[in-house]
Amino acid sequence: MDQYLNIGQYIPANSFLHQLDPRTKIIILACLAGSLFAVKSFAGLAVLVIMVLLLMIMSRIGMNIYLKSLKPFIIIFVAIFAAQILLADGVILWQVGFVKISWTGVGAAFNVIIRLIVLVLLARVITGTCSAMSLTCGLEKLLIPLNKIGIRTQELIMIMIISMRFIPIFSESARHISVAQQCRGVNWRKGKIKERLVNMLALLVPLLRIAMERANDLAEAMESRGFQTGASRTSLNEWNMQSKDYFTLGILALILIFTIVWPY
Repeated sequence: MDQYLNIGQYIPANSFLHQLDPRTKIIILACLAGSLFAVKSFAGLAVLVIMVLLLMIMSRIGMNIYLKSLKPFIIIFVAIFAAQILLADGVILWQVGFVKISWTGVGAAFNVIIRLIVLVLLARVITGTCSAMSLTCGLEKLLIPLNKIGIRTQELIMIMIISMRFIPIFSESARHISVAQQCRGVNWRKGKIKERLVNMLALLVPLLRIAMERANDLAEAMESRGFQTGASRTSLNEWNMQSKDYFTLGILALILIFTIVWPY
């Protein structure tokens, strides 16, 4: 089953992180992600790396799942690493023709890649310990002050929730359509580019039709239940910040102050 785990899929477990309020996890993600690119010193970066590793251990999620979450980004990591090495100037370490690799480029490449890898792992910690619905509800609570300046956060969050609900439905529909078309002789991997594009229509047209039907059914269901934009609504699950949430945020604040402000 592990090979089918989505990089953003929630993984149930009985850990301290799973018990935290979604708003706390969103704040942790925002603060640590910003700090990863704000910190300049190696010592500060090391503190953040250790902190993310501790969060991974506290989540009680298998390390193989975290490693698999890095797999889709390998090509991006390699491209960024190569660009940093080849474009940076400095003391030349190795040269062949016009291709030059400097010590500065190697250091900059590792510096950027470490930050990106830690960022992906941090995002996986948050999405693995908090369901998508909980995250969106927590985000809605955090964005409530924006209602005072005329931004309808409830509608924005509703769009996010609907989008996340539709993604697995479209993915499953695309898989069924693909299998059905292959049974009819459609080959997705052979032929010229023009032939492949024509074959893609056999997938896109039915998928677009399903999307329109789903959207129409959802609109009718919402109207039949009296949905109105801007109306005050309650939630099925009401989230309340507890002492452990405030304690966690306090520890986070102290670590960030030590990491960013403290001179190294």
